[in-house]
Amino acid sequence: MSLASAEPESLSAGTTLAGRITRYILIRLVLATGLLAYAALLLLTEQVAPSADLDAGTLMSLVGGLYLVLGLSALGVTSTTNHLGYAYLQMAGDTVIVASFVILFGGSDSPFTPVFAVSVVGAAWLDQRRGALLIATVNGLLLVGLALNEAGGAADPVRVAALILSKLFAFYLVALLAGELAARLQVTGEKLAAEAARGQLLAEDLAQVLDAIQAGVVLVAPDGRARKANALARQLFPELDERPMAELFPQWDTSTVWEEEVTLGLRQRALLFTRAETEAGGVLVVEDITDLRRMQQRIAREERLSAVGRLSAGIAHEIRNPLTSLSGAVQLLDLSEKDERLRDIISREVSRLNRLVTDFMNAGSPPELRPIPTDLNALARDVVAAFEQDPRYRGVEVVVEAREIPVLDLDQDQFRTVLWNLVLNGAQHMPEGGLIRIVTEHVGRRVRVLVSDEGTGIDEAELPHVWDPFYTRRSGGTGLGLATVERVVREHGGEVWVHSTEGRGATFGIWLPLTAVNAEEQATSA
Repeated sequence: MSLASAEPESLSAGTTLAGRITRYILIRLVLATGLLAYAALLLLTEQVAPSADLDAGTLMSLVGGLYLVLGLSALGVTSTTNHLGYAYLQMAGDTVIVASFVILFGGSDSPFTPVFAVSVVGAAWLDQRRGALLIATVNGLLLVGLALNEAGGAADPVRVAALILSKLFAFYLVALLAGELAARLQVTGEKLAAEAARGQLLAEDLAQVLDAIQAGVVLVAPDGRARKANALARQLFPELDERPMAELFPQWDTSTVWEEEVTLGLRQRALLFTRAETEAGGVLVVEDITDLRRMQQRIAREERLSAVGRLSAGIAHEIRNPLTSLSGAVQLLDLSEKDERLRDIISREVSRLNRLVTDFMNAGSPPELRPIPTDLNALARDVVAAFEQDPRYRGVEVVVEAREIPVLDLDQDQFRTVLWNLVLNGAQHMPEGGLIRIVTEHVGRRVRVLVSDEGTGIDEAELPHVWDPFYTRRSGGTGLGLATVERVVREHGGEVWVHSTEGRGATFGIWLPLTAVNAEEQATSA
């Protein structure tokens, strides 16, 4: 396996070796500067006899060449692709530099000979055991060759053998120790890097999971302030980083689970807070349970309406028959002219009781829809035309602001009842008269219907209950009109809502989905 074609198995990638080479060059720059300073000190103090070839020009050439090699080495790291071959080039350069210092400052007895061992350690850093053993061999042979050259032909063979063995043994010992340490360091570094990578990946995955879940999560420091929070928590509470938890949430110190109503945009949201203590402080989980609460309210309404249905089914027959008989008997009575008013009162009250029984029966049973393509704007105008004939609400003006909307599949009778109840509800809350506006518009993939009045409005505390059956603030009301509206709209796949301020009127809104054909046409045109 050649140096140019492959890297040792202990090295994970060329980029890792490039980083090692870069750090190696920086360390070598510091050591080379220290060697030059030490050499200058030796010359000034005359503690070592320099070589006869060492003069000022040679010394300056050595210094310049040394820094030139270091500079070229640093520049070449970014441009080379054969990092292992470049590493061995650095090792060879170090051997040349150290040998130059040794030759110029005393030969084999030079104070710079221990630097050969340092170059072996550097080779172990770059290529672990293989590089260390190779450079140890080269350095040992150079040093032995230098000693033999100085001794000339008078060298004692035994002394030479001992010198060779001692130098090579010393260098090989350093190489083995340095290579082993470098290999262990490499393994430890790879393990730490892998653990760090896994930890980073886990942290990123956890952050993505926390941002994806439909709950706000806040990690709380021991001082009671938010330490970390996911995106939803910061969206719900922008002041998390500015105020301690006890100021943001009054129940923080007294409760572990609590529920709050907050306003987000134009909608009220029900939030469930769960607090838990941890070793690092605490954690707060915020869940949006608005849909759950609405479902619970809807189930409760359905249960009440079902009870009404069972009750009305049982008594409707028993009540209607006497009412019919009573109404017919009153009509047959031969009354004087002054008693006609009493007969009218009896007939009117019988009719009112009959309508009340009908309302109970209709509210207690789910509407059986018969949807057909319907022009909602035309349906709204028909409702207004019929309502204007009611003499009780002569002071109420109803206008329709019809925008262009697609044809919808609606049960015309049921939805006519919806619009009638909403208009009637607004008129009943405007005893002095006023304006009721019906607005229809196409918004995205839905149609919106708004019915606004100028009446007395609804108190904020009462808003969640307006759809409950039998809930009414009006004397003589049954509390079934808005419950019927909510039920019919829901059966059509829509949703209904109300915005109101007490004393400033109310706006009831309906969202209706487009039919399948309309939705497909809209998607195609988009």
